[in-house]
Amino acid sequence: MDLIRCVACAPNGRWVATGSFDRTLRLWEIGGGQSSQIWTSKDRIFSLAFSTDSQRIVVGGESSVAVLETETMRVVQQFSCSGQQVIGVAFADEHRVLTASMDDRVRTWEVQTGKVVDEVKTGRIVYVAFHPTTRHLIFSSAGNKLHHWNLATRQETQILEAQGPWERQRCVAISPDGKWALSGGDDRLVRLWDLSSGKELVQFEGHTRSVQCVAFSPDGKLAASGGDDQSVHLWSLPDRQLWAVFRAHTGAVRCIAFSADGQHLVSGSEDKQCLLWEITLPHADDASNSGESPLESHSKR
Repeated sequence: MDLIRCVACAPNGRWVATGSFDRTLRLWEIGGGQSSQIWTSKDRIFSLAFSTDSQRIVVGGESSVAVLETETMRVVQQFSCSGQQVIGVAFADEHRVLTASMDDRVRTWEVQTGKVVDEVKTGRIVYVAFHPTTRHLIFSSAGNKLHHWNLATRQETQILEAQGPWERQRCVAISPDGKWALSGGDDRLVRLWDLSSGKELVQFEGHTRSVQCVAFSPDGKLAASGGDDQSVHLWSLPDRQLWAVFRAHTGAVRCIAFSADGQHLVSGSEDKQCLLWEITLPHADDASNSGESPLESHSKR
C-alpha cells in the first residue's frame, strides 16, 4: 500500500508537503487540491520538514537524506545514511539539518558540504520529535519510555514515564514554546507532558485503536491526534477536553500537521488520501464528517 507517511505545512502558510511509500514527495497549494510539484526519491519517504523561511525541504528516506528547493524541487544536497532508515528530520538553521535514524544516532549535517558536523549516540530511536530552535528532542524507544535530550549539551535531561501501566508510544510532538510534549500509543490515549518537571499532566481518551500521530497547533492551545481507528481528534488544551472529531479517512491516519495560521489541519492516511480540514467549528458534535477538502491521492509507482 502506498500510504502517506509524513506531512508538513510550510511556515509561510502557502504549501503542504506530503511524503509517501510510493517514493514521491508532493507539494500542494493550501486550498488548491492539486499537487504543483512532484519529486521522486530512490527510497520510500519516512520524514520531512520545511526550513523556517519555507524555501527548502529536507526529506528522510530508507537510507538517505535530501535537501530540496521548495518551488523547483531541485536537489540542493544529498546525504547517505549507510542504509539506516531516517525517521526524523529538521532544519537546525539555514545551513544545517538534523536527522535521527535507526542506527540510534542523531546527526547534524552541513548542507553546503554534505558532511556530518556533529553526531550524538542516543540509544534506540523508534519515533522522534525535534524542537530545532531549542535543540531539544524527544524520542520513544523499543519499550514504553520517552527520552528527552538536549543536543546542545549532548545529554539526556529526562526520562518521561507515565503513572501506572502504559503501552508502547508510537508518536511524540513538542509544543512550539518547548514547554510541553504530546505522546500517543497502543493504549489508545493521548498524553500531555510538562517538560519542566517531566510529569504527565493529563490523559485524553477518545480513540478506539492505537494512536499513530500527534501535533500541536502553532499557538499551543490545540492538539490533534490520528490513529488506526481512521479518525482525527482535536483537543482543547486549556480546557483539557475533546473539541472535534473528523471522520472521512478509510484507512489508518499516519501523519498530521497544522497550517501556520492554525486555521487548517492536514491528515495523511493509509488510504492514500491527504485531507485538509478547516478548524472553524466550536463543538465536537458539529464537526464529525465535515470541513474536509481532499487533496490528490498518492498512487502506486
